[in-house]
Amino acid sequence: MSVSAAPSVTAASASRAVDVAVGGTLALGVAVASLFALRTLDPAFLDPRLGADVWFEGDLPRVVGEMTNRWALHSRATVHPLFALFACGSVYALRIFHLAPLAAVAGALAAGAGVWTALLFAALRAFGCRTIDSTLLTLLGIVSAAGLFWLATPETYIFGSATILAALLLAAVAERWMVRDGWFVAVSALSLSITLSNWMAGLAATFAHRPVRRALQVSVNAFALVVALWGVQRALVPYGNFFIGYTAEQRYLLRSEAGGFVSRARAYLVHSVVMPRIAEVRKPGRSMIMSVQAVPVARDPLGLIAVGCWLLLLGAGVRQWVAEAARPSARALGLLVAGQFGLYMLYGTETFLYALNFVPPLILVAAYALRRGSLSVVIRTVTAVLLVAAAAHNAAEWREARAFFERRPTASATVGAGAREPEPAPASGALRDTPLVGSSVPVPR
Repeated sequence: MSVSAAPSVTAASASRAVDVAVGGTLALGVAVASLFALRTLDPAFLDPRLGADVWFEGDLPRVVGEMTNRWALHSRATVHPLFALFACGSVYALRIFHLAPLAAVAGALAAGAGVWTALLFAALRAFGCRTIDSTLLTLLGIVSAAGLFWLATPETYIFGSATILAALLLAAVAERWMVRDGWFVAVSALSLSITLSNWMAGLAATFAHRPVRRALQVSVNAFALVVALWGVQRALVPYGNFFIGYTAEQRYLLRSEAGGFVSRARAYLVHSVVMPRIAEVRKPGRSMIMSVQAVPVARDPLGLIAVGCWLLLLGAGVRQWVAEAARPSARALGLLVAGQFGLYMLYGTETFLYALNFVPPLILVAAYALRRGSLSVVIRTVTAVLLVAAAAHNAAEWREARAFFERRPTASATVGAGAREPEPAPASGALRDTPLVGSSVPVPR
């Protein structure tokens, strides 16, 4: 018995070693690429008077200001319960190694991008994808519009999306092995910690695996853990308000500028993976910003190929997911996707702003298509074509977006009368050692 089992054990060990090597290589590559992209980002994107909301409504100046200064306003702490604790803690820890504040921000974000990549690969493997398929789909996540535009951008979404992937990974792992309630408490709390709405990932994983009463107890414990950690955060970050109470988030519900259901659904299902032609629109009080909310799908040859392949892959994945919906991991994924879709059909003005939150679950749904043995070769070919087309197409749009301020008037003409002139920035590298203008007073959103 022991002799016959030995080859199986050896094969399993070899498979795990391959997975670790592949996942680690992907994570390291993304971390290095993210670090380089962050260190070469135009400084104007991080200037509170120039860059607020420009990057698809992203709060880049505010987030960098809050990551580098625990005394900042932390005006969005009501919807990001422990982001200040995590972000300030990681940046301050990196500064122990004598890194400048902005270099430490770049290091923390790059590390987060690497962790995100490793978690996506691990989740795909845990959901039953082969190593080659997991590699293809992880690469798709990296080169998707969500991946390219948000994995190298100073925002909360890298960390928030990673917590969603952690919850989905737990949902898949718990289907094969006995997992104690403590793990569900920890991961549920983790999903709540960065962004309130991401708690639906932890809740979905918990309720898919536990009876209702037990799941409720786990969720209450997770909430209590976040409240306890918020007490620690409050002591270290004085202006991080409690996340329960008045937040005025209702002002982002059913906004007319977001368009109707078609505009929101198109951004959710298509633009998040294949970037369309980026529009520049005028936002009241902010000058010109980038947006894809009202833009049709990509029309160039590469974009059309990528859109067609993505919709085919996603449709095939949905069909296979329906066939396996009784499994706990499939239920957790379905609950999460349904919750996210409902949320983003109602909330926000620029759906693409949240793309890194919902693209990983969509990729996991699409991954079900590769579990169909009779069509796996065809679907794998479609995935490979999608990967190449999306990478080339999205990279071109990404370069255009990063050149936004190169097409604008000089900073001296843009800064309002009476404002202090920003210091000259290096030709490349916003996240080098130059200070942020006004970073200690972030712009509330």
